[in-house]
Amino acid sequence: MPTQKNNNCITVFPGGSQLFKELRWRDNKKQCIRCENTVIYTLSTGRLRCKICGLTFGDFTGTYLGQLNIPVNDIAHLLYLFSLGLPIYRCRHYLTISMKTAHKAYTLFRRAIYDNLVQAFYDILNEKQDIAGSIVSPRAVDFIKPWEGVKEFVYFGIIIIDGAVYTFPVAGEDINKYITDIKNIVRTPALYRTDSGYCIGALPLSGSHLVITKIRSETENYRVSRKIRRYWAYLADQLYHYHGIDTQHYHLYIKEIEYRFNNRAKDIFHPIAEMLVKPMVKHELILPAGK
Repeated sequence: MPTQKNNNCITVFPGGSQLFKELRWRDNKKQCIRCENTVIYTLSTGRLRCKICGLTFGDFTGTYLGQLNIPVNDIAHLLYLFSLGLPIYRCRHYLTISMKTAHKAYTLFRRAIYDNLVQAFYDILNEKQDIAGSIVSPRAVDFIKPWEGVKEFVYFGIIIIDGAVYTFPVAGEDINKYITDIKNIVRTPALYRTDSGYCIGALPLSGSHLVITKIRSETENYRVSRKIRRYWAYLADQLYHYHGIDTQHYHLYIKEIEYRFNNRAKDIFHPIAEMLVKPMVKHELILPAGK
């Protein structure tokens, strides 16, 4: 838990650096990030060097945490605020860094969540070929490029697997199949059930930003499961309070809210901290079986 400065009421984590190092190197078992050798020694500067290949690196080199050039204790403070669901504009008076830097950190947190959830989605589809077939075949699910938007809406798929909600980008042909109904919805989030059993969510755009002006959302087909409708209401409520999201990042917010919904009864500070100290990952296309 954080402590509090008496002079300016700023919450800080004096042990944040040690926390992240313990998560990065379980049982203090350090290894080279290039050759994975475990014979590592520490230089006087605090950096690490591999005795086998000679690579010099930091504790967080190659991780999400290593992308931020701010003190690790400040990152822990920001992560604490983020885990509570506080947007930057609501906690700006409790920051020791600039708003721009804080926004960069929040975006990195969302990227770490996004990448980890996408990897989990890959693993599930590889294990459950029947579900993969209904979502993927005969096309690919593409997490690499921005999720598609058509006629002032952005779209994404929603499915329940083993009791948890998962979101994913949908192909253009799926959108076009339902566009005749979706285009008649006036600036309101809409939820549609497809023939394959998953749902397509449609969120309205205002210029280059996704803006939810109403918390009430429309459901075109009440065969949609209760859990997806609960997630949909939760999503609309969460997005409403951001007062606009740039379309370059909206998929990160959707995945973040998916994570919060599936873990709404849990403390998410430490799980996200573990994501931040993992090596950054690159995504690939999810292709149909046999392709």
